[in-house]
Amino acid sequence: MKKLISFTLLWFSLFVSYAQNAVDLTSKESIENWLNTHRFKATVEGDFDMFLEVEHLDNGDALVLSNEHGKRKIFGQLSFEMNQTAPSIIGIGIEESSLEVFISPDGNLLTNGMTFIPEKE
Repeated sequence: MKKLISFTLLWFSLFVSYAQNAVDLTSKESIENWLNTHRFKATVEGDFDMFLEVEHLDNGDALVLSNEHGKRKIFGQLSFEMNQTAPSIIGIGIEESSLEVFISPDGNLLTNGMTFIPEKE
């Protein structure tokens, strides 16, 4: 009986903890708001920081992938995919390259083996 109670309390505390950390990203508007109010940072092995953020350019919004040395790659023509578990954003770069970014329930951005953690702007 003690194991059942302990398991139930543990499960409930994990559920409450997850619910507090999850962000509301269920619509295109909520995703755009989340992206526009945060800058996302990933640290690559060797302390090499990469950043991902949305910039408002003359010809529309774009995902901008940059590093701490100022190099930038711009992906425009953003499209949003609202799949069941992880919504995604797709941006088109030059020479038909593209960047697909998945959004985890806790608001991290996942792409090409990298996890970008939100930083408040």
